[in-house]
Amino acid sequence: MLQRVYGTAFWKKKDLDEYLTRLEEAKKRAEEECLREGKLHGSSKLKCLVSLLEQRLEELEREK
Repeated sequence: MLQRVYGTAFWKKKDLDEYLTRLEEAKKRAEEECLREGKLHGSSKLKCLVSLLEQRLEELEREK
């Protein structure tokens, strides 16, 4: 069975810290967006957060 593995590497600790900070900010925005849309309950909470985080990660990767 084939499996995809994704990874991100950084040359400097500072770059890693900035990336992690952006991820945390994206998570907070995703939670706030789910709250505004009224989707933050039960299993749909997880689905909403995952989809929004995936969108934010794609945006961050495009910024590079």
